[in-house]
Amino acid sequence: FGDFLVVYHSVTVGGKVGEFKYPQIGKDVTLYANSTLIGDCKIGNRVVIGANTLLISQEVPDGHLAIGQYPNNR
Repeated sequence: FGDFLVVYHSVTVGGKVGEFKYPQIGKDVTLYANSTLIGDCKIGNRVVIGANTLLISQEVPDGHLAIGQYPNNR
């Protein structure tokens, strides 16, 4: 976790079952309510993760906004 991390209620950050890879979170990141980061996620600096967003082993570059359920969008 980097500096200036803001976490709202009901946020989940954790590893995938059977793997020992956990999310890496950069500086100045905001995780809104009910967002979930699972597995080998790489979250850049100055990133906003929207409410109810699900990221499983995804990368979010610096300065981006992530919303939705990313494993299903690819």
